[in-house]
Parts: sequence; structure tokens; C-alpha cells
Amino acid sequence: MTGVFISPDRAQILLQGGATPVDARSKTAWIHKRISGSGALNWLTLRAGSGRTGLLHERLEVLRQAIVGAGVQGDRPVVVYGKADQGWGEEGRIFWMLEHLGHGQVHILDGGIQAWEASGLPVKRLTSPVSKGHFEPLWGEGRLRLDEVVLAQQAGSHTLWDTRTQEEFEGATPYGEARPGHIPGARHLHWKALLDAQGRLLPEDELRRLLIDFEEPVVPLCTGGVRAAFGYAVLRHLGLQTVLYDGSMWEWAERSELPLTRTSDGSS
Repeated sequence: MTGVFISPDRAQILLQGGATPVDARSKTAWIHKRISGSGALNWLTLRAGSGRTGLLHERLEVLRQAIVGAGVQGDRPVVVYGKADQGWGEEGRIFWMLEHLGHGQVHILDGGIQAWEASGLPVKRLTSPVSKGHFEPLWGEGRLRLDEVVLAQQAGSHTLWDTRTQEEFEGATPYGEARPGHIPGARHLHWKALLDAQGRLLPEDELRRLLIDFEEPVVPLCTGGVRAAFGYAVLRHLGLQTVLYDGSMWEWAERSELPLTRTSDGSS
């Protein structure tokens, strides 16, 4: 799927044609200021638990209720928006979730709600409930389980892309990982390096230059599968083969038998 990220003008055209806007920010931010008609989907309420990542697997009905409660229709495009560089890539996480569950018409508002406002397009406070949507989710193939990542790392069959900061990659654990470091062989590129000063996606030629050494398939990862999901969305935008490791470092690091490398001191 190319054309994942779309401009405010393109988003407005889709919304005028019946697309569903979905707010990936916090519920508080959504209530305070939102694109008209948008429902809210917050990844924190859709993960496997505190200090864990991944979707509520084996609880498909819970996910369905949340998705249709945000107004999502299975037969209409969805435009997801967040805070771009001022957030954690939440819009990418919701994009990945919807695509993984079988929705084939999901887009991301490039530059977030800031770009929407900068284009002179209206926002409003929450004034009325969102109409319930209709969507029947099915598990897809957009994620790798831990055992599959272990095999891919051992075989070198995938490019593991660590989207965290350089400090985290080298061994900082600001978000509660059980052990510091990165998966041996993983490539590092901070997800915000894909954005310009306004929080919008870099031109395609610059993105491809940054990712030129990433052999497909590419497996983005981070701490909890959010920043990595934004990277996943960028790869999908470019038409590159990718699959998300949503378990990421919260899952990998808690398994003491799995290797980790600390670049800062060379230990593993």
C-alpha cells in the first residue's frame, strides 16, 4: 500500500467523501480539540497490559467494540491523525492495528493535527457522540511473534530496525525494559529522523536514502511497538515489505536467555 501518508487537503477531500477521521491522541486531547466527526482510539487501551505491548490477542471482540465505537466503517476510508513529531507515533500504531485487522483503506494525516490547523482547516471541541461504525476484524499477518523474531535474528533473514533514540539503543532504559541494550544485528534509525522540522514526512527520495541499506523484509521495533509502528507505516507508504515486532524490547529484554548488546560499553 503506497500513499499511506496524505496531506491535509487530500484528507479533507476524503472526509468530505465519507471517510472516517480517527484521533490517535489521548482522550483528553481529543475532547479538547479534534477534527469534526472523529472518534478516539488510544493504543494504551488496546494493548495486552501495562508494561506489555501487542494487541489484546484472543480478545477480538474487545478490539472490534473499540474500533466501531470510534466510528470506523469497514467499507470506507479511515484517516488517522495524531501529533506527529510532538507525539510517539501513535497514529502509526493505530494505522498498523487497523491494517493488521483487515481494514484496507487506512491513511495517516501527514504532520498531524498541527498540519491540519496550519492549513486553515477547522477543529472543534467534543460536542456530540460519534456514530457507531461497522467493522469485522480478522487477524492478519502484519506482526511477528517472539519466536519468529528469534529465528529471523539468528538467520539474518530480516532487517531488524530499532526506531528508538540513540541513547536507548546504546543501553538506556527509560521505559522500564528489563535489560538494557539492543538486539544484536539490529540497525538503528530514530523514527523522528523521518520527519522534517514541521513534523511532516521527508520527501520520498530522502526517505529512501535513509533506508537504502535496509534489506527487505524490514522489522521495526522499539520499546512498546508504537514508534516502531510509525516506522512500519512509513515503509508501507514507500511500498517496502515490512512486518512489525509489536512485542519489541519490553518482551525481548524480559527473556534472560535472549542476547542483547550494549553499544556504549561493548558488552552483550
